Amino acid sequence: MKRILSVIVMGFAGLAISNANEISTATLHESETFQVNNEFVFAADSVKRTMVQSADLPEAIHTKLAEDEFMGWVILNAYFVEPEENDAFYEITLQRVEEEELRVVKFDSSGRIIP
Repeated sequence: MKRILSVIVMGFAGLAISNANEISTATLHESETFQVNNEFVFAADSVKRTMVQSADLPEAIHTKLAEDEFMGWVILNAYFVEPEENDAFYEITLQRVEEEELRVVKFDSSGRIIP
């Protein structure tokens, strides 16, 4: 009896581990990005994303972010995005802390907002 119970428990443990592996594998296959050092690469459309510190953003972007339109917003993170077929741009995620609101804005290097 003890041996049968042990086999049953081991069977459930094996099933749980195999299910966990299936979930991990599915998640990896569904993911379209991977990270190398500090750069994100989108496998589906060959886009290279490099994390940028807010202090390293072009001065034109800092000037634009100082305008009234962006008052109360802080930079949460910033990436320099290099698509394979289009011009490179900066993708900046802003957060309005008081309202727990997020906003993603794309800028070219001259500070112009890209739709």
